[in-house]
Amino acid sequence: MTGKFAIVTGASTGIGLELARCCAKDGHDLLIAADEAAIEDAASLLRQEKSAANIQALEADLATMEGGDKLVAAAARRPVDLLIANAGRGLAMPSSIRNSGRSGKSSIRTSSAQPTSCTRSLGRCAMPMRGAF
Repeated sequence: MTGKFAIVTGASTGIGLELARCCAKDGHDLLIAADEAAIEDAASLLRQEKSAANIQALEADLATMEGGDKLVAAAARRPVDLLIANAGRGLAMPSSIRNSGRSGKSSIRTSSAQPTSCTRSLGRCAMPMRGAF
């Protein structure tokens, strides 16, 4: 472990993957998460680039309490230096996603409610170690 630890959600593709790549290049250990199996492919790609010392992938639906709990548990009470809450899709989404059965409420939970809940839980774990609580 390098000492620096970043969590990036929505990191299986696109902006999230690029943000995870930036964190890795900056020397952060990573916990990357997404609600699809492609998160394992993203982790493999980042490991091949050998930028970060440790890369952990987590498939979890952050629109659910269970998914948020899995993310917090995967952080294993480690102090979080950087949390990039990138999970979720906009409401103006392609028809392939609109027709997938995911509701607008699910998008709102992923984009707003769950990042707030996870941030509070992760903060409670990490901040006492830094003397903030």
